[in-house]
Amino acid sequence: MWNQVYNPLGSAALSTIAAAIPVVTLLVLIASGRVKAHIAAIIAVIVTNLIAIVIFTMPAGLSIRGSASVPASSRSAGSFSTSSSSIRSRSRPDASNC
Repeated sequence: MWNQVYNPLGSAALSTIAAAIPVVTLLVLIASGRVKAHIAAIIAVIVTNLIAIVIFTMPAGLSIRGSASVPASSRSAGSFSTSSSSIRSRSRPDASNC
């Protein structure tokens, strides 16, 4: 079992900056407008895995499996479905109903 190291760089500030690099990477790539959002997300996942493995000493297999897995709670068929009645109740009324 792997125990997470919260302060791998010996400084809380430096460790926080290292942990923030993937988020900053994602935001900078999207804000630049040169990279599509889904490509920026893939790049951010790669950067996240590299930082987790190199700086936070997370085992490579565990890091890669963690970034590729889907939580069990979101696998169920009903978790993303929305009933048509709830969609209708949230939609704006059309002119014929006024």
